[in-house]
Amino acid sequence: GHHLKKVVTPAARRDAVRRARRLGMSERRACGLIGIHRSTCRRKPRRGDAPGLREALLRLAQERPRFGYRRLHVLLRRELPGINHKRVYRIYRREGLAVRRKQRKRLAREPRVPMPPATRPNECWSMDFTQDALESGRAFRTLNVVDVVTRMCLATEVDASLPAALVLRVLDRLAAAHGRPGTPTDNPFVESLDDKFRDERLNQQWLAGLADARFAIENWRIDYNLNRPHSSLGNLTPCEFAAQASAGLRSAPPPSGPLKLEEPAIH
Repeated sequence: GHHLKKVVTPAARRDAVRRARRLGMSERRACGLIGIHRSTCRRKPRRGDAPGLREALLRLAQERPRFGYRRLHVLLRRELPGINHKRVYRIYRREGLAVRRKQRKRLAREPRVPMPPATRPNECWSMDFTQDALESGRAFRTLNVVDVVTRMCLATEVDASLPAALVLRVLDRLAAAHGRPGTPTDNPFVESLDDKFRDERLNQQWLAGLADARFAIENWRIDYNLNRPHSSLGNLTPCEFAAQASAGLRSAPPPSGPLKLEEPAIH
């Protein structure tokens, strides 16, 4: 006997019905044998992309070369409401936009016991340092301070070195602007910001000097707060989430993934 090829998808089943009908079988009989409803068989599949979708995706991917398709989909929905993420993914793959993720080697740390998590904006800040080099090869360091609840990047201080006195001045400046948090604790969120900072800012182009680095990194910080959607914040930006949290419409988001505790935060 003949070995029948397994027919699974609606498109494959429609094709099987068409072939059966060419052999003289009625539509009703063919649909019954193939196991597809007649209305499904008659439905014409939608072809092509939504108007302007490809162009908008390519533009956003060029502006945000380190964003994957899910985050690009969040941005696209602001321009094209209701756009389906599967359509975005199909074009994303077709245009070869897939991002190659860089793997960072992490040093093992002693486990820490976390304090109860923060639940309100400005209740807990986390801070950490990154290091990179200018075009000349001269090293510089960056102090990153992030609000644990809103993920708002409050400061990215850039200098050739960051001694304790300068760090304290930055924290005093933030305390004057936002109010002073309480006691130190541990949390993982500054590590997440550091990864994005390296991937989307430091790894993209050489910086000519400290002034150039300060300007470019401050622009990144503002863009991060205003425009970067966070999956952990329900795809809101830090500014959007902070506004809703301050109005009492939002509470602290749950940590995503296992806790990877970094440097002490400032409470």
